[in-house]
Amino acid sequence: MRIQDILSINSIVIDFKPTDKTDAVSQLGSFLASVNGIPDPDMVVRGALERESVTSTGIGFGVAIPHTKIAGIDRECMVAARCVEGVEFDAIDGEPVHLFFMLLYPSARYNEHLDLLKRLSMILQYEESRDMLMEATDAKDFMSALVEAEDRYVGT
Repeated sequence: MRIQDILSINSIVIDFKPTDKTDAVSQLGSFLASVNGIPDPDMVVRGALERESVTSTGIGFGVAIPHTKIAGIDRECMVAARCVEGVEFDAIDGEPVHLFFMLLYPSARYNEHLDLLKRLSMILQYEESRDMLMEATDAKDFMSALVEAEDRYVGT
């Protein structure tokens, strides 16, 4: 499964402005629930915050990939956001996070999300990919940059 199969242009926020890590996860979780028709956004937020309490999903290089599983959905869901100012997220390198990708996946299909996490990690390890995403002027440009990076660094 490719990232573009679950992330759409209307699931991307270019001017994300959270105040802190908890606010970032809360906003992303509520947004994800809203754009994917999930009736209980609090469940999404709680799950993601519980996952963050185990270990931060701030993977370094200004990137965080908060994720959680929930019952009652039948497919993976994703939203993305860019925060120009950056926000403290307890990332492994101690740097602020500028690029967020929140992934929600069905509890019944635990392993399928691992491929998506791997794809994101492979793409975002490259400075060129991160720069293209940070320079995107709108959600359409962001998506185009992400597709280009996935084609270049991961393939089909």
